[in-house]
Amino acid sequence: MGVVLANTGREVRRARQLVIFAAVALAAGCSVKPSPSAAPQPDDSAILGYAKPLAEAFLDTIKAGQLEAAMKLISKDFERRLRESRSGNFTPDQPFRDEVIFPMVRVYRSDQAVYDQMAGWEIRSTRLSPDRKEVACAGVFRMKDGKEFKFTLLVREGTDGGKWRVDAMTLTP
Repeated sequence: MGVVLANTGREVRRARQLVIFAAVALAAGCSVKPSPSAAPQPDDSAILGYAKPLAEAFLDTIKAGQLEAAMKLISKDFERRLRESRSGNFTPDQPFRDEVIFPMVRVYRSDQAVYDQMAGWEIRSTRLSPDRKEVACAGVFRMKDGKEFKFTLLVREGTDGGKWRVDAMTLTP
């Protein structure tokens, strides 16, 4: 599963319109002020301030082997995609486990061996999407035997009151 962060055509057109409007206003000698009714937008550091602690809590629960707690931090859409990926009797923890730790289980042969070997994790980069509604966190799980497993988490603002949730995860050896 890859993560793609890109501008939509509508965002590009809107940005062009704003630039043209500002240029015309400056040429006419007008000052441009935001509408007082417009809601203030959080700056990039504030958005990362919402998303990064959620990603950290998610990674902490995985390291502790608490997959049920980690599932409480995922989006409804991520849960729906997990449900659709599994035919037959659906138990949410099984496809979630397969998505989140299975690449490590392949190497260490059991869930318990994965948790015994896990030394920690590190987020090495965070990137905010152009629409400012998604944050991609890339990093590694470090194992006691020196192996590393790369992960990418996509954290996005939810539609349920603006709560941030993990919306996707990839893990590779």
